[in-house]
Amino acid sequence: MQVAPIRRLAPALEARDVSVRRCGRSLVQRVSFTADRGELLVLLGDAGSGTDTLMQMLAGRVLPDAGRVLTDGRVPLDSVAEPRSRVHLAE
Repeated sequence: MQVAPIRRLAPALEARDVSVRRCGRSLVQRVSFTADRGELLVLLGDAGSGTDTLMQMLAGRVLPDAGRVLTDGRVPLDSVAEPRSRVHLAE
């Protein structure tokens, strides 16, 4: 009798060491996490801590300066298209 290997699905959403800098200032610095389907995560932070910037990055509106955001284990196509303008974040 042979047992088939269990295939683990890629996380629905994954951030790998993502960082964003603007005007010489770190807005998001080396954030990593995974979220599986049906999993609920909460993002908390004080005003100015980078929560809005992180959410915009996860939605694809802002590209990370370092790291990667993956959806279902893949980089979304619109995040690798060239040329791509970055959203200017107000300070």
